Amino acid sequence: MLSALIPAELSYPAMPLEGQQAHHRLVHSGPLVLGAAPLKSPTPTADRDRPVSRRGARARGAIISQSIAEAAYEVLIHIERTIAQAATERSRLEAKRGDREGETLTVRARNRELTAELEQLTSSVHRDEIARAEQRMRVEALELKAVEELGIDIPTMISEYGPDKDVPTFIETESGEIVATELIPYRRDQQEKRLASAERSLTLLGKINPLALEEFSALEERLKFLAE
Repeated sequence: MLSALIPAELSYPAMPLEGQQAHHRLVHSGPLVLGAAPLKSPTPTADRDRPVSRRGARARGAIISQSIAEAAYEVLIHIERTIAQAATERSRLEAKRGDREGETLTVRARNRELTAELEQLTSSVHRDEIARAEQRMRVEALELKAVEELGIDIPTMISEYGPDKDVPTFIETESGEIVATELIPYRRDQQEKRLASAERSLTLLGKINPLALEEFSALEERLKFLAE
């Protein structure tokens, strides 16, 4: 410093000069300067590099933030598209589900109708089977009755007295004899009336003893024996 070159005779301290500027490389000779020599620039310190590092970090952070913002914007657009597609797909599936529910209701109603119809058909078949069984039993009973009472088997009865055969008619003469007359076509209603009339006449006669002729013959022989 310049104060070091001035003798301190009066014991007053010398006034310090202004510090050297960092950008001044040379100082020209003057009356108070012993000589001129090039000055070295001061060595940079950590405090001087710190603002530069902060600005670089801020720049890099800004670039990273911009990249993140752009990526987030693209992600948001993709999410919105996905949501829109999902909503469209959901609407389509809901409409399809409505159609399926309608078809299911229709099928269920048709199933109930078919079930009721099946029950009716089953009941009808059962009734028909019961009726056929009853008819078969009735026919068997009539066949047994015809054989027991008339002594005629069924084929003979059908061939000789079937509905395709003409029916003879009978009249009673004044002497009480029954005489066959003309043949008439078979009509069920007429024959049922004739049967009812014959049954009434038979009822009026009372019960018939099938052994009456044999008993009469025995009594006649006894009377002859007693008369001799």
